[in-house]
Amino acid sequence: MTNQNPRGGQDMDPTEFFAGLHVALFLIPVAGVFALGVLTDWAQWGVEHGLLAAASEDPLLALPLADGAGLDVRRIIIGVAVLIGATFAATAVARPYLHRAQLRSMREGDMR
Repeated sequence: MTNQNPRGGQDMDPTEFFAGLHVALFLIPVAGVFALGVLTDWAQWGVEHGLLAAASEDPLLALPLADGAGLDVRRIIIGVAVLIGATFAATAVARPYLHRAQLRSMREGDMR
C-alpha cells in the first residue's frame, strides 16, 4: 500500500520496500548467472573450478545445456546452505529498518 507524500508523489510502504529488496537480492545473482551462461562456456568453467560435477561423476541434478554436468548431493547442500544464509543475512539487515519505519508510522498515527 502506498502513501501520498507532501510533494504529491507516492511513498512505498516499508513492507513493499523490503519485499522488493529481497526480490532484488535474488535477481542480481540470477542475472549474473544468466550473463555467465550467455557469454561463456559456463558448464566447462564450472567443472574446471569445482562448482559443478562433471558428467562422468554422474551428478544427481543435471543442468540444462551443460552437456551432462550438474550438481551432486554435496553441491546441492552447499547451495541450499548459502541460499538460507543469504536470506537470514538480508532479513537481519532489513529488520531494524522495518521496525523503525513501523514505529515512525505509529507515531504519525498511521496504525497498521
